[in-house]
Amino acid sequence: MSPEILGLWCGTINASAGTYVDSSILEEAAKNVYPDVYKQHSALNEKWSQLADRYGIPMPAILGQQAMEKVVQGALIKLTEGKVTPEEAYKEIRSGIEKIKDQYK
Repeated sequence: MSPEILGLWCGTINASAGTYVDSSILEEAAKNVYPDVYKQHSALNEKWSQLADRYGIPMPAILGQQAMEKVVQGALIKLTEGKVTPEEAYKEIRSGIEKIKDQYK
């Protein structure tokens, strides 16, 4: 199977992109979402994790990504609460990301 098809199928069934989470934690979470079929969901997720371990390709890291996400989330919260206009939110996001990028120069 091609990586593109595997990626599409994983996204379709909401398979985890990370394969490092303990399966007992995933199964406990699945009980809440899929109470009648959580064991089957866990088994399917385990199979997808094995495929990801074998064929997966890590995404490239973005320097400062976590800090950038906080900038975007903060601006979007202000926007949804009506505290800023879309233009102001955009400016806040752009300037915040530029400040973070400058730290890595």
